[in-house]
Amino acid sequence: MFRGSLRDGRLRAQAPVSVRFTTENEYVIAEAPELNESGFGKNWSAAMADLQRPIAERYLTLEQERARLGPDLLSV
Repeated sequence: MFRGSLRDGRLRAQAPVSVRFTTENEYVIAEAPELNESGFGKNWSAAMADLQRPIAERYLTLEQERARLGPDLLSV
């Protein structure tokens, strides 16, 4: 679970996000099932950083397109 920094100075997570870690070969995979996002890296920190990027990008994209979103995406 993480809360706080999304490695983007414009954003900060206000609510905790559940993260599940698994390993596959030499990689660590960080998954946020509720957000349907994942990241991977050589270690826990790299996988978490890789996960935080698409979460931040998704938020910024949805915020930019807010006026055009339907009810399902507005709830995200």
